[in-house]
Amino acid sequence: MLSCSKINNIVTCCLFFIISTGQAMAADIDYASIINISGSQRMLTQRMLRDYVLVGMGVTFQDPAKDLATTAERFNTQLATLSALVVNDEVSRDFEKVGVIWQEVKPILQTKPDKKTAPVLAVSIENLLKASNEAVLALQKASGKKRSEVVNKSGRQRMLSQRMAALYSLVLWDIPDSDFYEQYRQVVNEYRTIQNYLITSDQTTPAIKAELTKASKLFRWFSKVASKKSSRLTPEVIQRNSDGLLKIMQKVTSMYVAG
Repeated sequence: MLSCSKINNIVTCCLFFIISTGQAMAADIDYASIINISGSQRMLTQRMLRDYVLVGMGVTFQDPAKDLATTAERFNTQLATLSALVVNDEVSRDFEKVGVIWQEVKPILQTKPDKKTAPVLAVSIENLLKASNEAVLALQKASGKKRSEVVNKSGRQRMLSQRMAALYSLVLWDIPDSDFYEQYRQVVNEYRTIQNYLITSDQTTPAIKAELTKASKLFRWFSKVASKKSSRLTPEVIQRNSDGLLKIMQKVTSMYVAG
């Protein structure tokens, strides 16, 4: 399985290449690629939350502590590079906002995970996700291209794969007075809606549709869980299924980028 760190290494290298070859000016930006990479930041926010919770639960499967450190470092590196892009004032302001919130999140991620801190982190990560999403939408708007929308939507599915895992991990950790299960159900519905959009899009080739069909089969598990909360699930099962879905949607998003 392609690990999250390998995926992020690939997209970061692509971003550095784009900037180093003089494509950082708005007129020459490969928007599909930049939206892909900026969109991956949304996924990383949820990956960090998931890993934090797993560490707090004492899970060692696939070493979430190491993955958390790697993911946080990748988010930081990609943010610095994305912030150097020259697109327009709106995009620059959005990335600046992401940077401010990120400085609030980082110290929390470096503390020992516990149930009291988890809800606080969840709120901060939510703010980071929203700000990161605004940056993606600003890039999509600046591009003025139809393909940018489908790249954004597909990339958002990567984030939702990790968001489902993060929220259900919080459910399993049994955080008092929380609505994480209801949030989980809402995310499942959002994933289903976007999946239908992608399947019917005129930008979706037969090859992409075949991958989306694979993703739909994995997604059925998340949908089933949303219909009835179960305490019999294990964090390891959630990790495997969310990572499998992430891998497929990473491939799909790259296929949309390639056109």
